[in-house]
Amino acid sequence: MKKEFVIYTKMLEVVLWLFEKVNTFPKKQRFVLGQQIENSALMCLRYIIEANNVGNNRI
Repeated sequence: MKKEFVIYTKMLEVVLWLFEKVNTFPKKQRFVLGQQIENSALMCLRYIIEANNVGNNRI
């Protein structure tokens, strides 16, 4: 039985929303702060995937 990957789907929605918001930042903040926000959001996605893989290996 395959489980739905709900947390990944929700986080992906957040990441896409964040990327849209970062594009509206003033130019000075977009490159430094925006890059940090985008990197953090992508790392969260990566951690979710890694946690899912660890959980699947225990079964």
